[in-house]
Amino acid sequence: MEELIKLRDILDQKFSLTEIQALCAELDMDYDTLGAGSLSEKIISLLARLKHLDEVGKLVSLIAKYRPDIDLSFFSGNITDLTSRHRPAGPGSSISNGRGGMATFGCLVASRHNPEDLYILCDGSGMFAGGLNDGDVIVQPAIADNGNLETDLIGLVSDFVLPSAGGSSGAFNLSAAIASVTDPKAVSPQLPDGNFLQDDAEPHVGQSVKGFGRSSGEVRGEILSIDASVTIPWVFQNGDQEQVEFQGLVETTPMMAAGDSGIVIFDDAFRPVGLGFAASQTSSLFFPIDRILDYFEIDIVTESFWRHYRT
Repeated sequence: MEELIKLRDILDQKFSLTEIQALCAELDMDYDTLGAGSLSEKIISLLARLKHLDEVGKLVSLIAKYRPDIDLSFFSGNITDLTSRHRPAGPGSSISNGRGGMATFGCLVASRHNPEDLYILCDGSGMFAGGLNDGDVIVQPAIADNGNLETDLIGLVSDFVLPSAGGSSGAFNLSAAIASVTDPKAVSPQLPDGNFLQDDAEPHVGQSVKGFGRSSGEVRGEILSIDASVTIPWVFQNGDQEQVEFQGLVETTPMMAAGDSGIVIFDDAFRPVGLGFAASQTSSLFFPIDRILDYFEIDIVTESFWRHYRT
């Protein structure tokens, strides 16, 4: 309760009416539904709703973004606890297909041919529980995190790519999926820390990278290689298992745990460089993000794109 009182005082004393309305818009809250009282009363109503939705951390992230001079060290909440339900759902949060499993919401992307078409980008292997088919329901949070098929639907699998059986070239093997967004108001491209991804970039050895994953929360690492290979046993849709090679991967220091499959890593300028695929105790492996984007003919949804999209 003390934290909410401090947040109330910060909003009441340091934010104008216009700024509070802007915060509500970013939080997908309708300012006009917060009651007919004074600004202070509306702030109390806003905080009560966010507490009920367990989304106070999103407000703290926005305050940190727009007012970095404000001391928020009193806030003890975990703004990167991403296994719970989030609306709007965004990068790093827990997702799965309707049959089970757990993976990470990579990022929002848009079709290069029709930018009005929004998709959730994720790793195909992480969504593979019980098979993967066009039209599969995507829920947030994941079924393993108590997601519900009836109330937590955020997307439908629109396209996916998985490795081919029969020893195809590792350079062409990919594992990724995109899910068409069922309700644009239920998703957001905003990262848990309040920032937004920019256009993608090429990875470089020695580069510092960061990401948000369902299991690990906020993670940081360093790129060790941009041409790594791995051969792993792969179970195909028909139940057959073969050794499959993947080439041209981005290898980093350890950044992923179980459930982080699909995490998007980005550089210090928030430019995505990789899509999380596999991990060991010594390193993590990512597909270069441009390879995935080109395959599906999609682009990253940036802050400027999102603001234009929502007007």
